[in-house]
Amino acid sequence: MTHPFRPPSSADPAPDAVPDPASATDRPDPDETRAKQERAARAAAETAEAEARARLRQEAREAGHAEGLRQGREQALAAITDAIGPAVARLEALQARLETEQAAHQEEMARAAIELGKVLAETLIGAPRPFDREALLQRVLAEARAEAAQDALPLICRAAPETLDQITPALPAPVRPLPDAAMKPGGFVIELLESEAGTALNRWDASVERMEQCLRALPADV
Repeated sequence: MTHPFRPPSSADPAPDAVPDPASATDRPDPDETRAKQERAARAAAETAEAEARARLRQEAREAGHAEGLRQGREQALAAITDAIGPAVARLEALQARLETEQAAHQEEMARAAIELGKVLAETLIGAPRPFDREALLQRVLAEARAEAAQDALPLICRAAPETLDQITPALPAPVRPLPDAAMKPGGFVIELLESEAGTALNRWDASVERMEQCLRALPADV
């Protein structure tokens, strides 16, 4: 019987609960979890290491390719230099020799041109060959004196001072030597004057300037 002033008692305690086997299997095993994490960490490390090794291999291949190209270019350049070096040296030597020969040929041509001018000059006035200035002088003087003797006109011989010194001994007395510094050495001019201070009536030009003028008047294909 329940006492009227006594609070009702709580329910009788339930008997100890029995663990549910199903709920026990749902909880993860710490050791297994740790093992999974370690396996995942090892797998990640191996993947990173493999990627790093692959990257290093790629970089090594690229570096090796670049080095191979550089060495190949250097070897090719060295081979080309070795191959054409002697030819270039021979070409330079040939060019130097041709330049030297050209200079020598130019000098020979200049001398030949002077000789040709002399021959032309003697041909124009009928002097004997080969060119002989004294013989030419005597030929010209003979023609000039023959023309001057008709009227006893004076004759002068103009030439460069050094040339005049050489040919004056060959001049006959009626012919007066007259130095002309404007003339080139080697040639001379005989003039027949109307008087001692008069103008020239005739002239026999065997000057170097006249020879050069004859040369310049030659056709280009001569």
